[in-house]
Amino acid sequence: MSSEKENRKSLALVRTQTMERAHGNAAPIEFRTLSIHVTETHRSNKIGSKDDKGKSKPKDEGVSSETDFFATVDFHKLTPTEINLRFNTNETLGLEQVEAERRLKANGPNTLVSRKPNYVKKTLGYVFGGFCSVLWIGVITFFVCWQPVLQPEPIDTNLALAILVIFVILLQASFSAFQDFSTARVMSSIMDMIPADCMVYRDGQLIKIPASTLVVGDRVHLSLGNKVPADLRLIQASNDTRFDRAVLTGESEAIEASTSATDDNFLESKNIAFMGTHVVQGNCIGVVILKGNDSLMGRINKLTTGRKEKPTIIQQEISRFVRIIVCLTVILAGTIFIVWISWLHQKYPDFMPTNVMLVTLMGCVVAFIPE
Repeated sequence: MSSEKENRKSLALVRTQTMERAHGNAAPIEFRTLSIHVTETHRSNKIGSKDDKGKSKPKDEGVSSETDFFATVDFHKLTPTEINLRFNTNETLGLEQVEAERRLKANGPNTLVSRKPNYVKKTLGYVFGGFCSVLWIGVITFFVCWQPVLQPEPIDTNLALAILVIFVILLQASFSAFQDFSTARVMSSIMDMIPADCMVYRDGQLIKIPASTLVVGDRVHLSLGNKVPADLRLIQASNDTRFDRAVLTGESEAIEASTSATDDNFLESKNIAFMGTHVVQGNCIGVVILKGNDSLMGRINKLTTGRKEKPTIIQQEISRFVRIIVCLTVILAGTIFIVWISWLHQKYPDFMPTNVMLVTLMGCVVAFIPE
């Protein structure tokens, strides 16, 4: 009785953490986007309209390729016997250990692989990228004018300006680093969705193995509280089996499991258990159909981390405004320099020395920089 209570408490904690993670990452958005496009593709194929097919295609190439993949998979429509035949696995004994090792060697481990960031390149981009390069020109100018060659007494005001601009650069770099850190947290939450181990049938024995050694065709046994280690086609399930898909859909309501297709859309069919979801009730057996980066979660991971974000309309307008400001700044700086060298310095040589002119010029430039 006490162990059952502990299981329920731990399960409640897991569901709470899952909901928090779902609200903190982009997986539900990507999942819903894919699901909608897959449904539209199926509808277009049934209608047979060329125009509808063109409309159903997403503009994003990454989403388009994944839509094509999930619109054509038929694992959810196959019977358990057909699934076993397709993946060459025994319906009661599972895979032989030798065969599992061969598949693991051929196809690689069940892990989500991500690109390692180049921290040196990122740091240089934070500090010297964008308008920071212009600000650094200002810093150098202020330092040069702090103690001019022909003037023995240093001008402390120029030193203060140089330090102030450096502070602005570091502040801007900190904001950029924080934005990247937030993105990295999304990646980290996705990487945590594979459990450490799982129960599988090998040579007729139910054994515990590291989830990373799971291969396509493995028969996986799931029970209350288990995290799904890969995308599974359910072939056996108790009547009360329920899955929590909040990490994918963002919805807290548990999904009833089934052993037959409940939807033409692979992503919506209840006879598929997706990596990272949880069993909140009952027990079941499923055959691994997709694993690692080939799984739904792996593909969402690729979409989330590999896509180059396109600027929104407001961002485009801001960029246009910034370009206008920069052009005006260059015109202003050029005008000041031309007026100084062609008239002011000629007529009043002692009014504004070279170092004062440079400080004034860079002060105008820095003042106009949007950073």
